[in-house]
Amino acid sequence: MEVNPRHGICADQVPRQKAANQGGVRHGVVTVAQDGFANPAAEAVLRVTTTPVG
Repeated sequence: MEVNPRHGICADQVPRQKAANQGGVRHGVVTVAQDGFANPAAEAVLRVTTTPVG
């Protein structure tokens, strides 16, 4: 977990990392960001489909 990355543009976010675990360490503590960015509700951006196999 990187410390306080800027949403969508930080080089330490997974799609832009040059190596795993790049960026500052948070020591396993995860908190809700209080940065004024409005995160949409999960149901507004995710769709999950399950398909039986077999």
